[in-house]
Amino acid sequence: MASTIRVRATSSGETTEVQALIQHPMDSGFVKDAKGEIIPPHFIQQLTFEYDGKNGVRRPTGAAAFPGPLRQVRLQGRQEGRRAEGQLGRQQGRDRHHHGEDPMKLRSAIHLASAALALARADVCQRAAAGARRHDRSRRRRQGVQKFFTDKFPKVKLEDFVNGPYSMNEDLHRQWQEKEQFPPYEFSLEMGKEMFSKPFKNGKSYEDCFPNKGIGIRQNYPYFDEKEGKVITLELAFEPLPRGQWRSRRSPMCRDEMAALTAYMAFTSRGKPMDIKIPNDPRALAAYENGKEYFYTRRGQLNFSCATCHVQSPGERIRAEMLAPALGIVNAMPIYRSEWSGMGTTSRRFTTCNSQIRGVPLSPQDDEYRNVEYYLSYVSNGLPISGPGARP
Repeated sequence: MASTIRVRATSSGETTEVQALIQHPMDSGFVKDAKGEIIPPHFIQQLTFEYDGKNGVRRPTGAAAFPGPLRQVRLQGRQEGRRAEGQLGRQQGRDRHHHGEDPMKLRSAIHLASAALALARADVCQRAAAGARRHDRSRRRRQGVQKFFTDKFPKVKLEDFVNGPYSMNEDLHRQWQEKEQFPPYEFSLEMGKEMFSKPFKNGKSYEDCFPNKGIGIRQNYPYFDEKEGKVITLELAFEPLPRGQWRSRRSPMCRDEMAALTAYMAFTSRGKPMDIKIPNDPRALAAYENGKEYFYTRRGQLNFSCATCHVQSPGERIRAEMLAPALGIVNAMPIYRSEWSGMGTTSRRFTTCNSQIRGVPLSPQDDEYRNVEYYLSYVSNGLPISGPGARP
């Protein structure tokens, strides 16, 4: 990565606003890792903004007082510009080490007797007709979902629903536009771009794993793999790669390197309409229906479903957070969340939601999570890819 801190200044009259985008661990020294060991303290104690080689403004921080990567100050009479250096006062434990990465993850010929051939052909025709009817119902349901949201929010353009809560409120929309000038996911995006084309020992890279070298294909995920008989998300598409053939190590399935890789792939697909197919396979239709069922099923101590927040209550606030509409919610993935102080994939968002309603989260890339993503992606067909995104 090019740097750990970036500084940009914009002038307006006699006032200059200085913004610092920082990537740095913020470990307090009180948190344990997966092995139960204390993670050594490693956090920013102080930020110093300099001009003309002299100290200008000092901002004391701390492990608890530095929730996000963006800090800003206002100065009088300074010049506009951008540089890639800065100073950080650090508190770091002695035995700093990397804390583990989660492991990531017929045809048959049937010869029929001539006496049964007519019956078999009739059965095939009936199955095909039934499959066509189910597909038509799914298509009409998708259209119904989109109509529900456009009727509920007549001032919001269909394509703007991908901006989540920022499409619901004018003040939030202005804040989002300002945030996109200096997005907090920028570090992750650059890391993903570098990782994607970096060759491994055998000369191959992630580019060799996807059609079109992974460029501009995010809108086609997730898809139903008829050979595997399951939904394949963009994250799961990395899983079948043989250990050592493409990658030197596996990545966590919901954050860190995986989020960076999928952020880069999403960025190359921005503006392309979501294009999810349901093949004429009963298992694919079942995956779609199961995803829909999970989405509308209440769970957890709060007895919430996904739809409680994202269908019944989008645009309303729960605590300080404005709820996003279900329509287009996956188009912005992966996202940077201030709550996480980092990037996360769709699976990370699902596990967070389950925890917030005091339910039991599933494992990342669980069948049910992938089916929900399949359902949400299908009903968002036609809406543009907007990821990677940033949310409160």
